[in-house]
Amino acid sequence: MKELYENGIKNYAFISPIIPNLIDVGELIKETKGFVNFYWFEFLNLRASGREFREWLRENYAESYEILTRKIKLEKYVKNVMEIIKNSKICVKGICAHYPKLFW
Repeated sequence: MKELYENGIKNYAFISPIIPNLIDVGELIKETKGFVNFYWFEFLNLRASGREFREWLRENYAESYEILTRKIKLEKYVKNVMEIIKNSKICVKGICAHYPKLFW
């Protein structure tokens, strides 16, 4: 991506899936913002992720699973990540949260 950017070719970063305690959105932005033209973000769609993945996540990352399955914790997490994105002063083309009832 850096080479593309340095040669005048526009590019973007698609950060997905965003999973609590596994994906550090702020760090990914920090590491890439010098050579990325714009960003897309997608939070994990737990329902669509499949039973095997949900079980794996629950067994291996219980805290992440709990955040994703508790509405108040999930809402707090998503708002926090959205604030990180906003404060990064980057060009964002889209954010998919899969949870519209939490905010609108």
